[in-house]
Amino acid sequence: MGLRLREVGERLGITAQTVQQQEKRGIRSLRTARLYAEALSCDWRDLIDDFSPCIPAEKQ
Repeated sequence: MGLRLREVGERLGITAQTVQQQEKRGIRSLRTARLYAEALSCDWRDLIDDFSPCIPAEKQ
């Protein structure tokens, strides 16, 4: 999106440093992914690391 860390932080109500740390670690929780997705107007599935949708056993 071309946003600076500060701009992302402002949208989320957190510091640029926190955004930078999150970038390094990756987004692993659904809650965090949803917060970022809402702030950035995108789908949370595009943000979370190692997202694997649950597939019911009868569909496998």
